[in-house]
Parts: sequence; C-alpha cells; structure tokens
Amino acid sequence: MQYRYDYKGETHSIRLEKQPDGSYTATIGEKILSFKATQHKDGTWLIDDDHTRTVIHTARDGENRYVQVDGEHYTLSVTNLRRRGSQASSTPEDLVSEMPGQVIDVRAKEGDSVRRGDVLVVLEAMKMEIRMTAPHDGIVARLLVAQGDIVDRGQLLAEVKASEDA
Repeated sequence: MQYRYDYKGETHSIRLEKQPDGSYTATIGEKILSFKATQHKDGTWLIDDDHTRTVIHTARDGENRYVQVDGEHYTLSVTNLRRRGSQASSTPEDLVSEMPGQVIDVRAKEGDSVRRGDVLVVLEAMKMEIRMTAPHDGIVARLLVAQGDIVDRGQLLAEVKASEDA
C-alpha cells in the first residue's frame, strides 16, 4: 500500500507491504524497515522490530494525521493523489477507494485476467460491505492493498491494464 504525506512542506512517500508471516516492510525513500505491528482500537500501535518495542499513538482529523512517537509529535497531511489528478488525468485503469474503510477481502492477485464488474477488493465501511469492481476487462497490473489494510477515500487500490484482446 502506498501512502503520501506532507510534512513541513515536503511530500514523503511510504510504501507499506504486509508479509506472509504477518510482519510489515516499510520503504521510506531509500530506507527499508521490517517490523511487526499491532493496532489497538484507541489508535495506539505497538511496533516491534528485532531489538525494540515502540508505542505509537495516532489520530485522524479529515486530511490530517497526528502521530506521537517517543514524546515527539508530528502532524501529517494526506496527499490525495486522486483529487489532485482527477482534473487532468483520471485514468480508468485505476481502482480507487470510494470511502475510508478496512479491506476485508482481496479477490484478485497481480496478473489475473478480469472482466468489467468482477469484484477485486471488498471493503468494510460504516458497517457496510463495499465491493470494488474492475473498471474494465483487463489484467491486474498492480494490487496495492492486502486484507486488513485501512484505506482512505481516494486511495489507489489496484491498477487494471486493458488487455490487448479486450
């Protein structure tokens, strides 16, 4: 899953990938971190790497994310690529979340052939199940979410490239 945040006037990109063993790999610029994360309902996260356990407190308010780590406070603003790009180049190959929610099922994988309307990702939002479907016939080129991920409105979930025979 790809995140972009603005912090102190600079945009930072974070790629977060859940591993088969339940751990995560985060790529921030050139730095790669591996860790285990446990989220609690109050917005607290326990982050364990090979040597330390870190408690992180988080909160949301619209486009802002508030993070407290080791007594330091950070305010991050979500960079909404959908909103920024929708005027100029909203591509029909993008499968984008319609609302914030949690991924409860991923029914496709990269390389799968899909037909328009096939369910690729299922979200749960406000106690509703939202089925995110392929925008057209094609091949799943990139899948950017995994079961259990929390997504924001406008977040890119998958890219479906038109197949040559579609």
